[in-house]
Amino acid sequence: MSAQNPSGVSLLGVIRTLNQLQQDGAIGEWAIFGSVAYSLWTEPITTGDVDVLISVENDLEYARQLSAVAGVGSGFAASGFGVELHGTRVELLPSTLSQLYADALRNAAPHTIKGETVRLVTPPYLIVMALVAWRSDPTRGVYDEQRARRLLLLTTRETAERLVERYADRTPGVTPQRLRERFARVLA
Repeated sequence: MSAQNPSGVSLLGVIRTLNQLQQDGAIGEWAIFGSVAYSLWTEPITTGDVDVLISVENDLEYARQLSAVAGVGSGFAASGFGVELHGTRVELLPSTLSQLYADALRNAAPHTIKGETVRLVTPPYLIVMALVAWRSDPTRGVYDEQRARRLLLLTTRETAERLVERYADRTPGVTPQRLRERFARVLA
């Protein structure tokens, strides 16, 4: 699926469904991140899913919202975070997973796609997310590095540095030194 135009209807269908669920009060605020957000900010890339952050206060609320989305889709995927909507795998991640996710959701920017409003995680937050997700596999690491470099063109170095420093000590799964080293490679 191309994130820029994932068979046309799939992404639009996902957006419409999530907007309706939010309007009905079944889910909270939400925003797209990951490859689809990257594609909508920069250039089309191929992806197998749509990554979505949803605003929740706790695990029980997350389970309720995930169930609400699964109720209109075709059930849960194997990972426990995913559902299928309109033939598209949608990964729903709770804002409570990290402070980075909560802040990225809070600062997401609205966009309009074919008349539907959707919020996208902004480039500075996508940069930090790419640095955190940086794969140890050399091929995938190059991919994450290139992605972060392209996103850096859409923000200032200072803004990105400020966010890297803000989350260096508060991001599970990556040491502050590793996050700073990855960012230095992006700037090189």
